[in-house]
Amino acid sequence: MLALVVVVGVRHRACLDVGFVGWDTYPAIAHASALVGPWMGGVHPDATFYRPLTSAMLAVDRAVYGTSPTGYHVTDLLLLCAVAVAMAALARRVVPTGGPWLAVGAGAIVAMHPIQLEVVAVVVRRGDALALLATLVVGLLAGRRGRRQLVWIGVVAAAAVFAKEVGVLALAVAPVVAWLVRRPLLAPTVAAGVGVGAAFALRALVVGGLAGHDRGAAWWQTVRDTAPDYAAWVVDPLGWAPAWLPLVVLAVLACAVIALPAASRRVALGGVAWCAAALAIFGAAGRSQPWYAVHLVAPLALIGASCVAGAVTARREGRRLAGTAALLGAVVVVASAFAPVGIGWRQWQDGSADIDDYLGRLERTVRAHEPGATIVVPVPPLGVSRTKPALAGGALLTDYALPDALRLRGLDRPVVAHFAFLAAPVVRPGTTRLVVTPGAPWP
Repeated sequence: MLALVVVVGVRHRACLDVGFVGWDTYPAIAHASALVGPWMGGVHPDATFYRPLTSAMLAVDRAVYGTSPTGYHVTDLLLLCAVAVAMAALARRVVPTGGPWLAVGAGAIVAMHPIQLEVVAVVVRRGDALALLATLVVGLLAGRRGRRQLVWIGVVAAAAVFAKEVGVLALAVAPVVAWLVRRPLLAPTVAAGVGVGAAFALRALVVGGLAGHDRGAAWWQTVRDTAPDYAAWVVDPLGWAPAWLPLVVLAVLACAVIALPAASRRVALGGVAWCAAALAIFGAAGRSQPWYAVHLVAPLALIGASCVAGAVTARREGRRLAGTAALLGAVVVVASAFAPVGIGWRQWQDGSADIDDYLGRLERTVRAHEPGATIVVPVPPLGVSRTKPALAGGALLTDYALPDALRLRGLDRPVVAHFAFLAAPVVRPGTTRLVVTPGAPWP
């Protein structure tokens, strides 16, 4: 497993040179100690969440590292190492042939995939990594017998939801893995369901219901409309290739799965079921985001590992055509993981430099005014360039993050911020109001 640690370090070391990026990062860090309250202290303008496990990790990081981004990113790298190791362990458990190196290969696909740039670089998105890790652990536990395992399945499934709502995917992964290793499906499914149900019950008590984003369309319409986006983000998240490439890759994978020997095809179909469950859960979220696609990389790695194992078996049995089809399926999975990521890291680094410059000027401007003043300021750097190849989810900074960003930089006066085209919030006397106005010069 040391090989996976090396892979993570080599592939993603550049994240150590990235500052705090992402719209929700500053509010999440500033309110991380509020474990019994809503996520980000409830400052998110569009939704309310409850993610105590992710908040607890951020609180520990803040206690240890203060406001130094490097320490937070070290935690994110270690978390990705744990995800890769868990993926390797799960592949070792469910892929019938191939040995430890095939399992390590599956873990490496998860660790190296370019979609990780959307998660590892953005501290606040570690909730996705935590939920994925917990989901993989639930899968490992579902492949074993014993009452103690069932208790742990419930505990870890609840932890997945407490990391982020997408952790409900553990409820689908438990029976999928149990089916792959030919264990009874009911017991692990019920155990995961109890854990997930308990987590959502506590969430409802804290935030007053299920909350989350408002859905503008029916669930099935969201799934239908966003599935092509997720296919593109898994196959080519930076946009190096033509738009038709994801369709070709999916066609190759479909042919490979059909051609696989029975034992390997069973694993591949389990991966397909995992992907389908993830897409259904994304649809319930009511919107698509590139970093959600990190939850599709684990089943993709399983499909790739099954293709390698199936290709070896088919060749050994003299089935050349089936072996070639399976090998092509493995190649497209590996190719998606090995896409260049340097340009993505440069965008994050440049974006974090823009954030630091903006916040430095903003802090000096606020300090130069009396408390309670209304200050018109320029729009912060909202995101990286969208000229492809580029990060699809390269959010940087927005209006509702500015008060907490200034507070973390040591400003000890109350501040509110809002775009000029939004209704002005009601504030207490002495509160500095920042009116974010497109095209405005610095005061």
